[in-house]
Amino acid sequence: MNSPVPEAFARDCAELRSGPVVHALPVVASANLVANALLAVGASPVMSQLAGEIASIHRRCAAVVLTLGTPDAGRFELLRAVHSSATDRGLPAVLDPVAVGASPPRLGLALELLAGPALVVRGNRGELLALAGGAGASSPDDRTQDPAPLWELGRPALTDLARRHVLLATGALDSLWTQERRHRGTRGHVLQSRVTGMGCALSALVAAFRAVNADAFEAALHALWLANAAAELAGGRAGGPGTFVPLWLDALAFLTLNPEAASTPPLPQEGGPYGH
Repeated sequence: MNSPVPEAFARDCAELRSGPVVHALPVVASANLVANALLAVGASPVMSQLAGEIASIHRRCAAVVLTLGTPDAGRFELLRAVHSSATDRGLPAVLDPVAVGASPPRLGLALELLAGPALVVRGNRGELLALAGGAGASSPDDRTQDPAPLWELGRPALTDLARRHVLLATGALDSLWTQERRHRGTRGHVLQSRVTGMGCALSALVAAFRAVNADAFEAALHALWLANAAAELAGGRAGGPGTFVPLWLDALAFLTLNPEAASTPPLPQEGGPYGH
């Protein structure tokens, strides 16, 4: 499977404009981008970090994002509380296992969450390998790598994870995998790797699509397709990372309203250091 079914993608984009509420727990450095990405596609972000109000907040929510980055003494318990509440209410959840390969406490919590109901797991290649007991830290610039898809690595632990969860490893090559369904993608723009929070924003977009689509694989595919198509559109016009972000947000909003345009990659920018 190399691209979404156009009608299904357009349907989800239209559903997003109904404003599904997504509870996100991003890292400090990415909170603004995560909120704005959700708003750009029509979703409504909430970022409550008070454990005592989670049950009340979740009465209005349609999906949650569990991000493991920049933990402090109380963040792990907050993540457990959000996960427990989402499980009780049957809310779909996305796990973003930030830097689990470098932090035994984060890895332990991620494995604890993975033992529960099915999740969409969105991380880079190194993070997903760490979840499967593999070595290999992430590259500082994950989009410069050209690895094989996850399913070609022949690792039984990865295969077991893909039986129970939807795995989305992003980078130079995007691998989306669960059971017998697979997507290998190379869309996007190099400037995605020059901006803090692009991965967190994608995880939130996956949650937004998951809020309107019961098919977790298809929801992840649609979010990935939208985010990378928007990056191509923005990257062809940006002068660098600073102008890329607002252009990417504009492109998310435009493509959500005009989903057919996401299937036609723009012409690459001629000249300049960031032509794709």
